[in-house]
Amino acid sequence: MLIRNKGVNFPPTMIKDTSSLETYVKHLQSAKDIVPEDLLKRFSGDFDRCRKGLKGEDHIKHILLDSNIPSYILRDINIAVADGVRQIDFIVITKKLIFVIECKYRTSNIDVNSSGTFIRTKDMKSESSPIEQNEKHVDLLKSLCADGGVHGSVIKNLPNRMRSIIVFANDESILDTTGSPRNVRRIVCRADGLRMLIKRKLRYACYFKSFTEKEMKAVSEFLYGLHGDAKVRNAGKYLRCPQCESSMVTERNKETKRFFWGCMKFNRGSGCKGSRDIC
Repeated sequence: MLIRNKGVNFPPTMIKDTSSLETYVKHLQSAKDIVPEDLLKRFSGDFDRCRKGLKGEDHIKHILLDSNIPSYILRDINIAVADGVRQIDFIVITKKLIFVIECKYRTSNIDVNSSGTFIRTKDMKSESSPIEQNEKHVDLLKSLCADGGVHGSVIKNLPNRMRSIIVFANDESILDTTGSPRNVRRIVCRADGLRMLIKRKLRYACYFKSFTEKEMKAVSEFLYGLHGDAKVRNAGKYLRCPQCESSMVTERNKETKRFFWGCMKFNRGSGCKGSRDIC
């Protein structure tokens, strides 16, 4: 049953469901039969990683939609910053808290040690902290709530309600946080523990006044408004131009909006018009 609040009893709702990773995977799928032999190893590694990443995102999406927690969900939010683009996997707006979720898909088991370091058990190598990565996302969102826009009083109070969550999306791998610091155990979980973690954080947030459904909608619109379409990743780097054998770049027809691969030399003096369709 739904976690109910007076005036807030709707099912989880996707506000933005598109994913730039999904587009890139489709382009890689279209390219896989025409990749030259010398690029095949790099291509295969990239294709495998991206498919697993997309599988993980889709898994988390379905868990959020099946959670029965009244919420608005934003997927793949890209925000321009001075040094590039920050990509946020999911933002979930609930009646009391805003969850900023970083999704990771790992085939190896993961141990988090007493210093908070994430270690892949298959090779005992550490990896960059997803906690630090997601804290940058949270800090960015907090800073962007400063003026509040048209819903000033609601938006200005969002920073105190934002919570970071790191979720490992492969339920077949083991995530061991038993020896990790308490602050890690509070925000890191596997996919099968995500719903429980969100519900626990909502129980602890009882001191916050609940948003109305209208306010939740306003928050979701404000956060969605921060999104800017990211530049499509270039699957054409794994291909060769059919006319001159140069690398290719992903382009988009301005009239039809369809993607295609064009020769990288087209705008570099030679004017080569070699192209390939993206199925």
